[in-house]
Amino acid sequence: MACNHNAKRGSQGERKKNKTKKEGRKPITITVEEIFAA
Repeated sequence: MACNHNAKRGSQGERKKNKTKKEGRKPITITVEEIFAA
C-alpha cells in the first residue's frame, strides 16, 4: 500500500511539473507577441 501511494504521489508530481512547463511557455509566447505588437 505504501509503495503504491508513493508511486501515485510521484506521478502527480510529474504531471504538475509538465503543467507548469506548459503554463510557463504560454506566458512567454504572449510576452513575445506583445513585444512584436509594440
